[in-house]
Amino acid sequence: MSLKSDSPPAAVAPRFTPRQAQVLDLLVRGYSNAQIADELGVSLDGAKWHVREILSTLGVATREDAAEYWRRHNGLPSRFARLARALVPGGAALRLALGVGAVAVVAGAAWALVALLNQDDGPGEASVTVTTTATAPAQLTGTATPAAPTATPSAVRTGPDGVPIQPLALGPDVPVPADTALYYSWAGIEGPYQNLFRAFTNSAGELVIENLYARLPAGQPYASVQDYRTGRMAVALCRVAYCGGYAEAEEDSQGVLALSDDGGITWREAGRLPVAWYPVGFLPEGLLGVQYTGESQQPNYAFWPNGPAVASPVPGGYALHNHTELLFVNEDESRVYDRDGNVAWEKPAIPGAVQVWPLVGMPGLRWTGWFEVPATGPGAQFWGERINGTFTRIYSEPPEGTLYFWSAYTDEVAVGRLDTPDMQHLDPVFIDLAKGVVHRITGLGTPRGYFVSHGAQRGPFLVAAPGAGECLNVRSEPALTGTVVTCAADGVLLAIRGEGEVEAGGTTWQAVTLPDGREGWASSEFLR
Repeated sequence: MSLKSDSPPAAVAPRFTPRQAQVLDLLVRGYSNAQIADELGVSLDGAKWHVREILSTLGVATREDAAEYWRRHNGLPSRFARLARALVPGGAALRLALGVGAVAVVAGAAWALVALLNQDDGPGEASVTVTTTATAPAQLTGTATPAAPTATPSAVRTGPDGVPIQPLALGPDVPVPADTALYYSWAGIEGPYQNLFRAFTNSAGELVIENLYARLPAGQPYASVQDYRTGRMAVALCRVAYCGGYAEAEEDSQGVLALSDDGGITWREAGRLPVAWYPVGFLPEGLLGVQYTGESQQPNYAFWPNGPAVASPVPGGYALHNHTELLFVNEDESRVYDRDGNVAWEKPAIPGAVQVWPLVGMPGLRWTGWFEVPATGPGAQFWGERINGTFTRIYSEPPEGTLYFWSAYTDEVAVGRLDTPDMQHLDPVFIDLAKGVVHRITGLGTPRGYFVSHGAQRGPFLVAAPGAGECLNVRSEPALTGTVVTCAADGVLLAIRGEGEVEAGGTTWQAVTLPDGREGWASSEFLR
C-alpha cells in the first residue's frame, strides 16, 4: 500500500443530479427541509432524502457543513463561513450520526469538496500492510476527575444550570495506544467509505496498518456497517450500473452483500441486494437494512434477507445504530427514542443556541452538543454532560480548530477529528472529556482526505499466523483434545486474556478472546 503525500486542495467536478443541484442551491441559501419541499413541490420525506444524499456526497455531517465547504470553495473567509453555518436553520440530523454505525452511503466526486484523497489507493490495492515502529502508548485513562477551572470566577463563563464552561485544551500528540485496534477511513473525492483501515500494535512493538477493504470480493463499496463488539461487518458492493450514494440507484443496478464475522479478515458473499438497499446495523436478530422506495423515497426497515419489518416507534422517525442499540430520531429532531419508544434523549432549552444535538456515539447519550452565534465574531461549539436532566460539565472547542466527534474510545474518551480554520489540516484526535484535553493521533500514515473513525477494540492483541490460506484452531481448553471453538484465519486479531500462557502436552497455549467475544486457547507457536 503506498501512502501518498498530501496533494494540494483542489475542487472537483459536480456529479449531482439536476434535482439534487436544486436542493443544494436552496440548502446553501438557508432553506429548511419543509421550505425545500414547498419550493420544489416534493414531499417532506423526499426533501429529507435528497439532503441526506447531498451530505453523503460531500462527506460532511450537517447541512451547515455543506454550506461551509461550498463557501470555502468559492473563496469566502473562514469567519463568514462559520457564521453562515450557524445561521442555517434545522439540519441536526446527520450530526446525530457522528460516531454512529448508521448507513454509511458512499458517494462519488462532490461539487464543493476540498479533495485531499489520492484516487490511486482504493479497496483493490495489492499491498495492504505498512509497519512503523510504535512509540509509547497514549496515556488515556478517561477516568480522571476533571480539574476545577483555574481562572478566577469572574473570568469563567457559565453555561446552562450555572456550570462553568472550560475550553478544551490541545495537548501533546499521542500514538495509537498499544492495547488498541483503531478502525478508520480517509475520506475524499471517492466518498468516506472506499477504504477501511485497521491500525494496531503487534507483539514486536510495531504499528501495523492494513486496508481491510483490499480483502473484499469484487465490486465497488457504496455502504457499510461494522460491529466491533462481535467482529461482524457488512459491505454493500455494486457490480452493475449505479447502486446508490450521490443519487437514486439505477433500476438495472446490481449489488451484492459481503459479510465478515472475524473483523474484516475473511469475507463471504451473502446474496444479491435489492435496488436502493443499505445496511443499518447489527442487532441480536441479525443485520437490519433499509430500502428507499417510491417518489418520496420512504425508508423501509427490515432484517436481512427476509426477516420481519421494523417500524419507527414515532411518526416520520429515522433509524440510527451506535454499535450498541437501535435508535430512532423524530421528525423535528428534538428527541431520540429507543426501539420500544422510550425517550432516550430530549433536546434541552439552551439560551443562545441555534442548534442542539446529542452525541449519539458516546455511551448513554449523556453528552449534548450545541452551536452558538455571538453578536460579533464567528460561532462556536459546546459540549455538555447531562445527568438526570442537569448539566454537570461543559466544554467549548479549542481555539486551534473545529471538533467533530466520531466514536467512543472509552466512556470518557472519544475519537474524532480536528479541522483547522484554513481546512489544511483535518486531523484524527482523541478527545479526553475527563481531562478536557484533545490529542492529535500520530502514526496513521499521510492523510489522503479527512479522518473518519468507525470504532476501536481494546487488547492487547496477538495475530493468528498459521500461514496464508490456513487457519488456527482455537480450542475450549489448553489441550489438543479441547473442542474447537473456531478456526481463525491468518491475520485475525485475538485479544490476550489475563490467564496468560499455559504449558500442556508439549504445547504453549495462550488464553485469547475472539473478535466475537468468545474465549479460547491458541497455540503460541502460531501467534505473532
